[in-house]
Amino acid sequence: MAGFLAAHAGVHPSADQRMLGWVEEDRLVIVVGLSGFMGKIAVIHIAFAPGWHFSPRAMLDAVFRYAFGEAKRELLIGLVNSKNDRAMRFDRHLGFTELFRLPEMHDDGGDFD
Repeated sequence: MAGFLAAHAGVHPSADQRMLGWVEEDRLVIVVGLSGFMGKIAVIHIAFAPGWHFSPRAMLDAVFRYAFGEAKRELLIGLVNSKNDRAMRFDRHLGFTELFRLPEMHDDGGDFD
């Protein structure tokens, strides 16, 4: 799953990263990684296989149940390249709001939101 997250979202695993994968028709199609467990905060990363544009409700329920219930986090931070419109829309759809912006900090010159 770490390779999938790196290939499809450019995220490289950290020592504290926990991952959940979703398989459809015997193929891994979505990986969610939670890392950066600092105090009451964790960072969330979501990677989709080509052709996938949604997360099944059951997967999202499992991710948020783990993050807020089992891991006892109070805030999830999703770092998104501002040039990735699809990811920005997806995060807003999930209820994320922009807390801060790091100008030109993505590898391709985009902002991190």
